[in-house]
Order: sequence, then structure tokens, then C-alpha cells
Amino acid sequence: MSTMLESPTVANEQQVAHHQEQLRTQGYTIFHNLISPEHLAAIRASIDAHIVGQAETPDRQQYHGANLVAWDPAFCAVAADPLLLATCEGLLGDDCILSSCNLGARLPGCTAQNLHRDTGIWGGSMPFMPFPIGIQTAWCIDDFTLENGATRLVPGSHIDPAGVAPGSGIQAVAPAGSVIAFDGQAYHAGEANRSNALRRGVLTLYIRSWIKPQTDHKRSFPADLIATASPQVLRLLGFRRQSPVELPDGKSVIIPAPSATYFYDNPEPWAY
Repeated sequence: MSTMLESPTVANEQQVAHHQEQLRTQGYTIFHNLISPEHLAAIRASIDAHIVGQAETPDRQQYHGANLVAWDPAFCAVAADPLLLATCEGLLGDDCILSSCNLGARLPGCTAQNLHRDTGIWGGSMPFMPFPIGIQTAWCIDDFTLENGATRLVPGSHIDPAGVAPGSGIQAVAPAGSVIAFDGQAYHAGEANRSNALRRGVLTLYIRSWIKPQTDHKRSFPADLIATASPQVLRLLGFRRQSPVELPDGKSVIIPAPSATYFYDNPEPWAY
């Protein structure tokens, strides 16, 4: 297990505004050089160590892995990157949480996905919303190229509930160390890997706090990582969130559970 790594970026207001505007208008944006070479090396090593035991069969197309933030602190550090997190908070609220952090390593010969929206993970009860409810991020652990399956995105589809034709859109080509962020309601797909090398990627989904996350972080996050995790990571994983109780006057108050951390570091019950 690697030691905790510091993020190389800061939340520059102009950069945050630029990425938020691109997400609002075209439905995606690309953060270049967001993951440092040190981070990339640690993440590649962690991924490779976890896929060594997975059998390679003629029909295997990808290596999968769930809850990567529980594997290694290197994943936590990128998930809580100040620039990335500030961008997501501006669109999803400053109480947004992490839904999942999953591995998507596409083997040579991996075929393309069908275009889809990520809201499908919550089933048919999740309607199309006229505002962002989730921001999906694809971390480029290797170069994302036209040949190895760079993510296909359909610009503008995040604001149009209609379907799209197969093959629509563009491929988001980006070098290793980049992070491709897109609205969870935008049509997208992993493309075919026509190269002769494994293409490692990490998919990390940020959602509004009132949406059920895919991963039960509170029951699956290792105690040793909880002890060293930053306040931002603990918040993203739900450790800083308490359920509100409605009072007779119509207000609600957060009642801290026994031994729980305070709600967003506030030592007093939070009423609104």
C-alpha cells in the first residue's frame, strides 16, 4: 500500500469557471496534467497488482475492479483533487459525494460499448433532469487514443432527452495524466481497443448528496485508511454526513450520531 500523496493542482477560479462552462455547454471537459507522474506510477502499480490474479481468457475484454479508493490512498488523493472537486461542487453542490471509483482496463481486441447515459445505473425510476445530477470522470492512466478506445462523447446530449444515433459524437483523446469529465446524462461509450496494449482507465462518479451511491463506502472503507484520509475524502465517502431530524417549527437539525465526526467540521448541530 502506498503512502498518501498530495495533489499537484489548486482550485484556480478561472480554471474552475472554464471547466464548469464547458460542462454546462458541451457536456464535457478535459483536465490536462491533473495526475502527476508520481501519482500515475503509484496508480499503475496498484492496478497491475490487482489484475495479476485475474485469468486471461480468449473472451475476456476488460479488467474490472470496484471501490478503488479502498485499495490505495493514491486513488483518494486524485478523487479529492482541489481543481476537480471545485469544478464538480460548483455544478452538484458543495455537499456532493462520491458514488463510485471503478477500474476499466480495456484489453487489446476489446469491442466498443453502446452509447448510453450513466443514469441507467439507478434504473427506470431516474428521470431525465434539466440540471446536472452527476459528473463522471475518466482518469487517463495511459494515453487515451483513437486506437486504444478513447471515450466517445456526444456533445450537447446532456441537455437533450432524445436518443442519439450509434457512432455519433467525438472521441476524447487525451494523454496519460489527464482527466476527462462529462455530465452523467451525456451519451458516451468506451470505444474499441484496436491497439496491442492494455489501456488502463479509472471511472469516478460524483453525484448530488441526495442520490444513492453505487458503493457503500461506510461499510467497505478500511479502518487504516479512514484514520489517514483527508477531511475532503471523508466527506466524499459520507463519513461527515448525518441524517436531519425535523423539528416542530418546521426546521431541520443535524443530530450527530454517537462518536461520529461533526457535520462538515461544524461542532454545533446544523439547523436550516
